[in-house]
Amino acid sequence: MFWGFICYYGQSELVKITDSLKRSNYAKILENNIPRFLRNNIRKAYLVDDYASYHGTQDVQKVKEFLNLKELKDYPPNSSDLNPIEEA
Repeated sequence: MFWGFICYYGQSELVKITDSLKRSNYAKILENNIPRFLRNNIRKAYLVDDYASYHGTQDVQKVKEFLNLKELKDYPPNSSDLNPIEEA
């Protein structure tokens, strides 16, 4: 499995995930990858998660707050309009 993000200004490098993705892994991925991109390109970002249980954990929420990541709410998690890897 891989993790990555895209935005108007470009994309991140893909992060290979070899273990099962859990809240601590996801929090570390955000901490290690988002700041470098925000510093170089934008100051505020909106994050689109797919409602996986670990996305709302306290560990992950703290990292999102620290990085000033806003979340899009109330959207379909499998929307091909918002997720470029979902099939229509």
